[in-house]
Amino acid sequence: MSDDLRRLAELFHRARRPVAFTGAGVSTESDAAHLALAGLHRLERLDCRITQNIDDLHQRAGLPADEVHAWLRRPIS
Repeated sequence: MSDDLRRLAELFHRARRPVAFTGAGVSTESDAAHLALAGLHRLERLDCRITQNIDDLHQRAGLPADEVHAWLRRPIS
């Protein structure tokens, strides 16, 4: 396991409310990334799923995701 993957696993393990926010890069990983996120969702290890993608790959992998398509210049409280 790479150091980056090990670090990501540690962050998810310790997080109280893990969130996945994906963009165009996750679609280049196609099935692997979407299926991994869907698996975390089934294990109830994702509190929220947000994507900028409109390719429907998250949903086809079984991962409900909120889609965001806009500019956000300040945090939402």
